[in-house]
Amino acid sequence: MEDDNQPGPSGSAAPSTPKLAKKERGPIAKTACETCRKRKQKCDEQMPKCSFCRKHGDDCVYAAPPITKKDQSMQEMLRALSRIEPKIHELHARLQETPDHSDTISSIYQMLRSSGLQSRAPLNLPDGTGDEEPSAASTLRTTSHQASSNARRRNRQQYVSAVHRMMAWPVVRQMLESIRPEIPNLEVVYQDASFPVSLLEQQQPGQRLARDGLDRDGLDGHTPMGGQVYLEHVEPFRRMSDFSWDYLESRARYYFATVNTIHPILDRQTFLTKTLLPAFEEGFQESAEATLTCLMLALSEVALADNMGIPISGVGSGRGGSINGISDTRPPGFIFFNEARRRMGFVLGDCTLENIQIFILVGLYYGSCSRHLEFWKMTISASLACHALISSNSAQLRSSPRGDLIRRAFWHCSIMESGFNLELELPLTNLEKSEAQIGEGIFDAILSPSGFYEGHFCTQIDLRNLAFDFHRRLTSITGGLATSTTPAKAPTSESLYDEVEMMDSRLSTWRNNLAESLRWDDSNPSAPYASTAHGIPDLSMFANLGSTPGQFTTAFQLQIDSTLNALLRTRYYYVRHLLYRPFIYRILHNESPTERDMIGAAECLRTCLMWPIIMPPACLHKRLISCLYFWSHNILGILIILRLSIVHPGLLQIRTTMCGEDFSSGADETVRLCIAWIRDLKDTDTSARWCWSIVKGLYAEWDDEARPVDAQMME
Repeated sequence: MEDDNQPGPSGSAAPSTPKLAKKERGPIAKTACETCRKRKQKCDEQMPKCSFCRKHGDDCVYAAPPITKKDQSMQEMLRALSRIEPKIHELHARLQETPDHSDTISSIYQMLRSSGLQSRAPLNLPDGTGDEEPSAASTLRTTSHQASSNARRRNRQQYVSAVHRMMAWPVVRQMLESIRPEIPNLEVVYQDASFPVSLLEQQQPGQRLARDGLDRDGLDGHTPMGGQVYLEHVEPFRRMSDFSWDYLESRARYYFATVNTIHPILDRQTFLTKTLLPAFEEGFQESAEATLTCLMLALSEVALADNMGIPISGVGSGRGGSINGISDTRPPGFIFFNEARRRMGFVLGDCTLENIQIFILVGLYYGSCSRHLEFWKMTISASLACHALISSNSAQLRSSPRGDLIRRAFWHCSIMESGFNLELELPLTNLEKSEAQIGEGIFDAILSPSGFYEGHFCTQIDLRNLAFDFHRRLTSITGGLATSTTPAKAPTSESLYDEVEMMDSRLSTWRNNLAESLRWDDSNPSAPYASTAHGIPDLSMFANLGSTPGQFTTAFQLQIDSTLNALLRTRYYYVRHLLYRPFIYRILHNESPTERDMIGAAECLRTCLMWPIIMPPACLHKRLISCLYFWSHNILGILIILRLSIVHPGLLQIRTTMCGEDFSSGADETVRLCIAWIRDLKDTDTSARWCWSIVKGLYAEWDDEARPVDAQMME
């Protein structure tokens, strides 16, 4: 046992032997030339040639040193910096575009200082403050920075597409703040950077839509649906499955003769055979077909309310027995709309054309009820669903008629998004990235034999593309691309006018290329058609739509066509108005305006007059006009500019000397029509109510109870 405790050779002798036999190694060459490496001999590493290569006349090439762990860390840091640097530049550019970015950065530094996170080293803050008394050089730099910042801000303010941005112009702000009594919540426009979204949220109606439905217990069997426009000729239905095929088909014809001519989202034949018929045969189960059918019925009720002459304001008052419980929370067709909402949850996750159409139609119904936030949300949902469908299954674009319907949905969403971006400055989705995949081929199936409605939709697409090109160009030339080191140079009146004139020429080319049936005379922009010989479309497709009260007549179809024409023409005048509005800014804020400035301002004033959308019959069909928020705010912008043309000496001189003899009477009539538009909506539309609070202060001399625009003006 003792032998086991004795250290053996493997325990002590083995480890000590290499230590005694170890020979000290010479220095290892960090870098050896290729010649010495191949010969496996020592290299003295002299530069530019080692001794061996110099002695034998060989080329002496040193390989790159091997990458150490430290060098790899440096490379990782460089790669990380290369990823971060573009984001920092982008953030800096956004701060430069923010009107009060200097104050924002200063407040950040102040918060850091108060929390003890700021460095001890003195900082030159954008507002000129620091830990030490600023030197003369730093003060000069700060003053120069502020002057450059103010110059960039003035450049950017010359062109603004949103009315609330125009309200922040110094002269406009001074005029609005001087109004007594004070305009409520006006300061939000100048303080809240996210004002459009905040306004949408604040302007939500106080009450939600009623949640009544057909397929629910407790409904009165004698009154099947509150909010239906007329009930005398409808049996007391309690369930969706109780509706007859004739009733559903007649309502479908009504929908396609009204709503679908303005928003051609659905195809009539495809809907009747592949949507309505399956939904009817299956008893309106929880399917996309049943959901689309319910939405069609809801929107046909909306169109029927317009045909019956039910006003959008004061709908709760009723007109005899023809209205059954219509109010702000129970608008026309809301029973069918609730049935659609009840079924939507089962198809929300589908990536299909029907899902896109559902989102669009839900948005249109919300828009007809002045529920602007929901309208925006549903439109954005439709855009995202459309982008997902095109990206994941682009093969459907090559099929017919589904490919045609996908293109219609794409361009509808694109047009709506453009309005949100121009007026609310809300960001665009990725939908525009799919434009290259869309291609051509809209309306494989015609809406009418004359092609009138197809032409309308296609020209609106072209006008939308022009408007966005103009918007980007004007934003660029008025300072939108300024950086911290090279601020954008302010355009001269000559250069700005030349640019605007060139864009106006492109807009005129678009107008001159319109089909004969879509053209109009500026002296009568609300005329239904340019020529009775060429303009009136074939209305035979709308025959046999029933003989009940509120029947679809040729006269009502002409009003729908006139509304469609008014929308197209008003969009044209709106784009021209945006082109020339920078000259209004130059007149208001430039002590020495040039002749080009005055010519441009006069043209802008002329573009304010008599927009067809504020005139009958279009103004009588507000439920069928989507995005009322957009139009109400732009009508408010028109009223602000026309008021400035009276109270501002520079604009008053231009108005009286350069706008023509008939301008004053046209301006007065425009003001009356614009006020009537906003007054008509203020009781049911919270956005119009906010606009009304401003209009009352601007035009206090106008009688609040002045006679509204009504059907008598159409005579």
